Amino acid sequence: MTNSNSLILALKSKSFSLLIKRVFFLGLIIGTTCAHAQSKGKVLCKSDEWLKEIDDKIKVEGHWDEAYDLWNAHFANCTKGNEQWYQLGDELLENRWSFAATNDKRTWVSRRIQHFQAYDRQFPRNKQKHQVQLARLMDVSGMFFSEQISAAYDRAFNQDPSLFTDPELFAAYWTATAAWQKKHTPNFQEVFMDRFLDLAIPLFKEKRETLGNQEQTNWEFLCNVLIQNLTKEEIVYWAQNNFVCFKNQGSELNVITRLLKQLKVTDSSIDLYAAQLDIVQPSSFSAELLAERAVLQRKVLDALHYFKFAIDRSGNKLYKATTYYKMALVTQSTDKEKAQIYLIEATQTDPSFSRGYLQLMELYLSETSCLQSAMEQKALAYLAIQQIEAIEKVDSRLAATLQKRKGILQQQLPTDQELKKAQIIDRAVDLGCWVHQTISFPAK
Repeated sequence: MTNSNSLILALKSKSFSLLIKRVFFLGLIIGTTCAHAQSKGKVLCKSDEWLKEIDDKIKVEGHWDEAYDLWNAHFANCTKGNEQWYQLGDELLENRWSFAATNDKRTWVSRRIQHFQAYDRQFPRNKQKHQVQLARLMDVSGMFFSEQISAAYDRAFNQDPSLFTDPELFAAYWTATAAWQKKHTPNFQEVFMDRFLDLAIPLFKEKRETLGNQEQTNWEFLCNVLIQNLTKEEIVYWAQNNFVCFKNQGSELNVITRLLKQLKVTDSSIDLYAAQLDIVQPSSFSAELLAERAVLQRKVLDALHYFKFAIDRSGNKLYKATTYYKMALVTQSTDKEKAQIYLIEATQTDPSFSRGYLQLMELYLSETSCLQSAMEQKALAYLAIQQIEAIEKVDSRLAATLQKRKGILQQQLPTDQELKKAQIIDRAVDLGCWVHQTISFPAK
């Protein structure tokens, strides 16, 4: 490890004095020489001697500025091309700022900004990293206008779009942007919503149906900051007034529609956006939203129609299974046969979809009106047991909650004597009603 690296670590670990002695010892062996810098009338261009001088200055509280001056003198004359000494200077400035009095902080923040600018000129590859550090520094210092902070984050994000995947940075950027726009922009709502779109649209690039964890976090940050600065009514009013502007722009329609859904908007504006999105940029999301709206409006046939579109447009088996499950929930009160078909489709599409088996079990056990005999009731109990056994293979936690119920159902199965008395051949019972299955009882 080089001596300047050791000093940086020392500053971070708060055990500077101990490590500087080690660095000094290494410096006696490594020591680099230059013939230009002078201090106190003698040549002092050996790195180890400069490190000792810096250490002597910061041992005494209040001498951080002198330590930085020493660093600056050595840097200017001996180590201008040494990137590690740039890093050391930044560490000194960072620590000096933390000890500075409130009225002195601006001076040290300004020095650090100048330091970053010099660093960037000498080593351009660090520029985007320093833009982030500068923005953060300006943000936490409490001495800059939100517009300046937002602009600093803007530069960082423009140089490196991948920074959008950092939730902490993203939230700080968006919060700063919101603060200065709300304070200084007359038509705040319009500008703010435009900025929201600028930040949100990249999250759904390439027609992504679902977001990764980081993108989802950023979306939630965006929406939360938006809600903190605009009321739900203001957002809906803006969406209604700007529909004509966005009706042929798929990306904008997508983001606004998702926002209205997240806000749980129930008026006609979300119907308007969802229907237009399904025309301009059809997706499983737009179809599912239209289906959900139809369910709320008790338009069952329309709901099933759009749910089917959602399934056809998706390649995700869990999503497909979940959508079949929703179709079953919509129909089970009026058409149990259809509900059974949808639930069987769900479990066949994704055999690990335990909720499908559970709902099938509940569906079988709920039937009482169309059974012709007690033996058919026992057959439904056996069908319910089969669903629990399917759950046991894919979801041990859910299965554990059903063991008591399984035991009760097993007690309802017919004995050999009961089957014989009922003249049941080959232990099989044909279930009519809406089930339309032949049940073969196990030996008991």
